[in-house]
Order: sequence, then C-alpha cells, then structure tokens
Amino acid sequence: MHNSEALIVYGTGAHKGKNGATGLVVLLHGYGADANDLLIHAQQLARKFPKTVFVCLQAPQICRVWPEGRQWFDLDTHSVEEYEYGVASAAKLLTREIAKLQADYDVTASKTAVLGFSQGAMVALQAGLFELPQLAGVMAFSGKLAYVPQKQNEVKSRPQVLLVHGSEDTVVEPHNLELSRMALDCLRVPVESYSISGCGHEIDFEGLRLAQGFLQQVLNAAWQ
Repeated sequence: MHNSEALIVYGTGAHKGKNGATGLVVLLHGYGADANDLLIHAQQLARKFPKTVFVCLQAPQICRVWPEGRQWFDLDTHSVEEYEYGVASAAKLLTREIAKLQADYDVTASKTAVLGFSQGAMVALQAGLFELPQLAGVMAFSGKLAYVPQKQNEVKSRPQVLLVHGSEDTVVEPHNLELSRMALDCLRVPVESYSISGCGHEIDFEGLRLAQGFLQQVLNAAWQ
C-alpha cells in the first residue's frame, strides 16, 4: 500500500502540511474493487466537512479472482486461523499507513475516522479495535467483525462504531449485522447499528446520510 495509489479529496479549507486539516477520514474499498470505488462518497462527504481530508486507500494485493481489482487479504483460505491472520496482517499495514497520513496532515487519532466497505469494513474494525490508538470513530458498511477475541484485554481501543448493512445483501449476509453488534456489545465497544430495508451490497443514499451524521457526531466531539 502506497500513498501514491491513494485518492485524496480535500474539504474546501483543508490542505497538506502543519495544521492542514482538523479531521482525517480514511476510506477502505471492498474485495475486488480499488480506491476509485469509494471516491464519489468521499467527494459527497467532503462538501459537508470543509476542514477534513478524505483519503481513499488502495488495498495492497492484486485480487486473486479479479486481477483488475485489489484485495486487503486473501479470502481463499483453508482455516479460520489463516483467515484471522489475513485480516490481522491487513490491519497492521493499515495502521502504519494511517500513522503516515496523520503526520502528513497534522491530525491526531482522536480526529481520525475510518470508513470501510465489505472486506474493507472487516479491516477497519480489526485495526480500530486491536491495532490503532483510540480513533474518533469506525464506520463498517456491509461487513462484519472478522475476529472476536476471547479476552477483553485483547481490545486495544474502543472507538465509536457505526454498523450499516442492507437487508438484501447477498454477498455478506445481513445476519452479520446483528452478530457483529452483539460481539461489540460484549467487548464494551460503543456501537450503533442500522439495517437498511431493500438495500443490497452497497452504500446507498441512506447509508451515506448515516455516515454523515456519525461523522458530525464524532468529529465535532473531537474538535470541542
């Protein structure tokens, strides 16, 4: 993963460098897509957050089943251990990348949020809970909590979490919304969850509205 592959959208009052932004939102695409996939959402959100920079990262690996796209980790695994190792490795890589971006824009963890879709949502949750310092928030769309620890002390941070899932999702089944919410509750992670009726495997208008409201809540709190 390299910054040169990222797509960056600036709010009207944001720029690179010292005091360049008051907020940072990192967007992670799904399996088989690339950084362009969430660009339109970054552009729409940037209109509402003028001092925030939105960065659409590109996954580090070429997708095994769709070479034109990318993957955060290989889904063609043969055991739960391999699957958990894949998401954990991607989360560690993401953690290093976010640290670089925070330095580039002079933004702290408390003013940083991550939005992930599908496989990107799994990586966002993994990094937000088990790798990164306390973030302002994590938004997980059409994904799930890929690793549920046995012990509370495995959780490094407990950021505000937003879970959103379409009721008609045929890729990541909708029941994963409730399973993830219950797991986060057990881990004492503050979470709000929404099922969007009629929505498939996508971020629709209602999902974007929920993301905007969540960002207003967690970033405004960080600015006060």
